[in-house]
Amino acid sequence: VLTSDHGDLLGDHWLWAADTWHEQAFRVPLLIRDPRSISTAGRGTKVEAFTESVDVTPTIIGVMGGRCDGVDGCSLEPFLKASCPKQWRAAAHWELDFRDGILPGLQADLGLASGTANLATRRTSNSLFVMFADMAPLLFDLKEDPGCLHNRACDAAHSQTLGAGAAAMLRWRMASQDRGLTNVRIGSDGCQMLPEQD
Repeated sequence: VLTSDHGDLLGDHWLWAADTWHEQAFRVPLLIRDPRSISTAGRGTKVEAFTESVDVTPTIIGVMGGRCDGVDGCSLEPFLKASCPKQWRAAAHWELDFRDGILPGLQADLGLASGTANLATRRTSNSLFVMFADMAPLLFDLKEDPGCLHNRACDAAHSQTLGAGAAAMLRWRMASQDRGLTNVRIGSDGCQMLPEQD
């Protein structure tokens, strides 16, 4: 398995590093070579379906013959055998916590409380929807604007897409939300609780 935790915006959108909602920070390579003979048909294929980093763990455990109950991801094992699961996700999701204890200054610059310095993103084949806890959402039409340069969230012609994106985001968040490690920062000095800031 070859993958990465995040990408970097090396000048894309006039930004540097990965501290943003842009797809370049979250779209990463995922190469899997399954040495088992039952995966021969899948070798050399490119999967266009949406996958997420949470899919790696159940895939590895499944290939090794184990069960991986209670995790958010889905096994990619059917793709390794050149078949597509009957039910598969229609979007990819990613989140970013940008409170000051993690990204110095951004929370204060935006005038946000620590509990609201975060975002969640939903990308479908046609749109990119970004929901903030305490700021207006963003919506990009990927068919007409693949570079995500024109926010369509306030455009009446895109109101149905905006509403559908918000509803889908809410369903996803309700199904996957876990705040067990909220305000915890893991660094070279171990785990540390960040103070709540208003």
